[in-house]
Amino acid sequence: VTVIRDYRSKIESELSNICDGILKLLNFRLIPSASSSDSKVFYLKMKGDYHRFQHQVSNIRFNLFFPFHFFFFTDFLIQIYS
Repeated sequence: VTVIRDYRSKIESELSNICDGILKLLNFRLIPSASSSDSKVFYLKMKGDYHRFQHQVSNIRFNLFFPFHFFFFTDFLIQIYS
């Protein structure tokens, strides 16, 4: 179990570092030098996507638990109101 946790932690760290690198590239190079509004919109959308990816990686336990919790709660409410 320890090996699995260490490996997962390593992968989370690598993914976070990749996202950080891409976000720095977007913030300091690509967005400021965007010549057209279309390219700027594209880079800003990409920036939002990478922030979302980073959030998903950092909250992987929540993302795995929440759908189950939501299903359980919905099922519970259906039983109460039936």
